[in-house]
Amino acid sequence: MLKDYHRKFKYILVDEYQDTNTAQYMWLRLLAQRPRSSPLEGEVSAKRTEGVAAEGTAQSSNAKASSTAARTPPDRVSPGHPPLKGEGNPRSSAVNICCVGDDDQSIYGWRGAEVDNILRFDKDFPGATIIRLERNYRSTAHILGAASHLIAHNEGRFGKTLFTDRDDPEDDKVHVHAAWDSEEEARAIGEAIEAYQRQKHNLNDMAILVRASFQMRAFEDRFITLGLNYRVIGGPRFYERLEIRDALAFFRVVANGGETLPSSASSMCRSAGSAKPPSARSTTRRAPCAYRCWRQLRHLPKATS
Repeated sequence: MLKDYHRKFKYILVDEYQDTNTAQYMWLRLLAQRPRSSPLEGEVSAKRTEGVAAEGTAQSSNAKASSTAARTPPDRVSPGHPPLKGEGNPRSSAVNICCVGDDDQSIYGWRGAEVDNILRFDKDFPGATIIRLERNYRSTAHILGAASHLIAHNEGRFGKTLFTDRDDPEDDKVHVHAAWDSEEEARAIGEAIEAYQRQKHNLNDMAILVRASFQMRAFEDRFITLGLNYRVIGGPRFYERLEIRDALAFFRVVANGGETLPSSASSMCRSAGSAKPPSARSTTRRAPCAYRCWRQLRHLPKATS
């Protein structure tokens, strides 16, 4: 089976190599092996031709063939390159493998990622070339300096020197704010934005970068309280998501007690319209609450425009 995969995968490219776990690493090592017993496609025909020529020579002079084999160095007759455990004793040939990663961005150790996989890449594949991508196109020199000084305290890393073509001493320096929780962080950011507004800065010139979309919730709540206009890049606002609008619609119906107020009427229309009818078997299994609400809401009077 391994020989078949060797023929299928001539070139191997791995992204985010610092996030690979032990199982993925061992799988990669097996795929990357090129034992002489399982040559790549294209090498088969050449070796067959070579074998035919050698056979013809042997038939013309058996004594000469025996003499040649006797003079062959032992390491060529019985290769001694140690393979992975359980793979016999084949000698590996050239490997076409490229791994892209950053040992300084290994943050998934809690789910099994092994940063040592990328740190020993040059030892696992002798002769490999390490290319450091050190030019940064997104951050200022102050940000790169702060990040480099902080990550330098990590042990066991390749090391790199980040730089940028934008080296303006007038750029703002990095400010560190320690917040107790996400709400306090949102309040601090909101106050900073209001301070910039008083200095005649436009909201379009400000941006907040987050690691994951769920971190925007606290900021959105704070901006709504302050009356700040904002937009979310890469997805809808929290309160504009379909599931949130449906949930709020149900809550409004329950809170108003079925009163025929415009807001309650529109909520009933949205609730009854978005809840799936009982014909869908998955509805009763996955969302029994929504199904019960649907049964109750369909008996309410329809909202009039």
